[in-house]
Formats: sequence, C-alpha cells, structure tokens
Amino acid sequence: MTTTSNDLAYALIRKFDAEHRPPTGDDACLVGHLDYLALLESMRGELEDLIVREVSCSRAWGASWLDVGDSLGVTRQAAQQRFGS
Repeated sequence: MTTTSNDLAYALIRKFDAEHRPPTGDDACLVGHLDYLALLESMRGELEDLIVREVSCSRAWGASWLDVGDSLGVTRQAAQQRFGS
C-alpha cells in the first residue's frame, strides 16, 4: 500500500470507530445495528475505489493476476475477470 492508501484506510477505520458508538435506551440494539449498517454501506464505495486503485498499482509494478488473486483471497481468474480490461 502507498502512504496515501494507508492514510485512507486508517481514516476509514477511525471514521467507523467514531461514528459507531453504542446507543443507549430501549431501542439501543436495533438502532446500533441500523447505524452500523448505514455506515458500512457509506464506506463501500470508498473501499471499492481503494481496491481498484491498489490492483492497478500492483499490476503496474509487475504483480501477476495470481498475486492479485492471492491477496484478495480469490482465484487468478476471478481477479482478472473483476479488474482486468
């Protein structure tokens, strides 16, 4: 990961930690889960953009599709189909 990618990843973690405070009261459990769900959905696009960028950088620096797939926990073919041109 580049420094910028690390910074963004840590920022996302801090955002999650800061925004997911357990609520109190009668509906605390439900509200907490719904807030958590909304936060995860809001982070989905940011994370996907990061993954695409890092795959592109890795490939530009000589990583094979097998390397990329291994890093993502998928097969070479799955990585190439998802991110290849």
